[in-house]
Amino acid sequence: MKHPRRAAVLLTMSFVVAACSSDAPVDSRRGATTPEASVAETTAPSPTIPVTTIPDTEVGAAATWVLDLLASDHDPSVEEVAERFAASFLAEVPPDEFIASLSVLRAEGPFEIVSYLGDGSTAEIGLQGGTGQRFRMVIGLTDQAISTLVLQPLRDVPEIERWPDVDAALDATGAEAHVLAARLVDGDWEPVHERGAGQAGPMGSVFKLYVLGAVQRAVLTGDISWEQSLEIDDSIRSLPTGVLQDLPSGTTVTVAEAAEKMISISDNTATDLLIRLVGRDAVEEMADEMGHHDAALLRPLLMTREAFRLGWTDPALRDRYGAADAAERSRMLAGLPDDPLSLDDLTLTDVAWRHDIDWFATASDILRAHRFLQAAAADDPTVRRILAINHGVEIDAERWPYVAYKGGSNPGVLAMSWYLEDPSGVPHGLVVQLASDDPATTADTGYVAGVAAQAIRLLAED
Repeated sequence: MKHPRRAAVLLTMSFVVAACSSDAPVDSRRGATTPEASVAETTAPSPTIPVTTIPDTEVGAAATWVLDLLASDHDPSVEEVAERFAASFLAEVPPDEFIASLSVLRAEGPFEIVSYLGDGSTAEIGLQGGTGQRFRMVIGLTDQAISTLVLQPLRDVPEIERWPDVDAALDATGAEAHVLAARLVDGDWEPVHERGAGQAGPMGSVFKLYVLGAVQRAVLTGDISWEQSLEIDDSIRSLPTGVLQDLPSGTTVTVAEAAEKMISISDNTATDLLIRLVGRDAVEEMADEMGHHDAALLRPLLMTREAFRLGWTDPALRDRYGAADAAERSRMLAGLPDDPLSLDDLTLTDVAWRHDIDWFATASDILRAHRFLQAAAADDPTVRRILAINHGVEIDAERWPYVAYKGGSNPGVLAMSWYLEDPSGVPHGLVVQLASDDPATTADTGYVAGVAAQAIRLLAED
């Protein structure tokens, strides 16, 4: 779950135009991220599998306009800037200040597009500047106007040659990091490298593995079918990441389509549709069956729209939830309004996981959940296919013929998890969890993904 706050702050020295934060990457008394932070889950943790072309969408057109400005020698007029940006942006970054910042930003170019992650109204674009410096550009729209725009330099990913290098690289983010790399031996995960793997932390949208498990169980018992239709309405409509939140009420999707979007692009509305279908209790019970060491940490299970409302609409509400016991939390959830949420109502710069507004598990729990889903796929391969749609990072298909991935993020949280099978069919797993009180430490999902990709290479060599 994730999405940038609709706000703007001009920081040309760090090449940020319009500060934003929301996650959504990847957790307090429990002890980490898609994505799904910033816009990347993405996951981000990614809303889509990375590509290097900008699609012909409203947000894609807005991103192209910005990139064309950075490649041009000519400044836009004040009138053109005023037409392109939302009033909330211009209130903090007037047109003349935005225009003045362009010369600073252009000095870092020319910019090459190296990745694009996006949904209907937001996008995260990976760029490489003229000196080889990597940049992250985040752009978001409100009513077709640009309300969020970020361009910030990213840390270079170091070369990883051994497992201590992985720990050091993750420590460089400033967040607390948990890592588990393992292979399956005689039915149990045998660690190759671990660090805090038994400590519970926030996992963001990785909790959707448990939702998928409950859906799979209901299909296998005949209570539901993959072809069954689900109807979107305002009472279930969540916020990005995803695309279903933008569809009109009355639109239907199948259970299979919702599950695909929940896992591959971390669609929050799809997730809440599925939780409503199978029941909150069923997901909580499946967490226990799927090997969670203390499923009480997930009770009451938050739907994504509930997490948005509790975590980022009212600080007093967030504080009250954090101080409440499980029974009072359930009463609070039952009393939340069904009216639609707006991103403009949220302040997604605050860390909510410290108030138990997230989903919590250990790295070991997450690998057990992956293994459970794969084992159950022997009776129905649908879940195995869904988990393999988005690999999260570029994977060597010869070393890993099958890859399942789920990531997640929230402000101050970034988590990434992989289940991989080598050419002999031996399962391996990698989980990375980051948690921090400072959302900025978990915002560079590309850096963490780059470290994780090299960790996957190490796993193949061990």
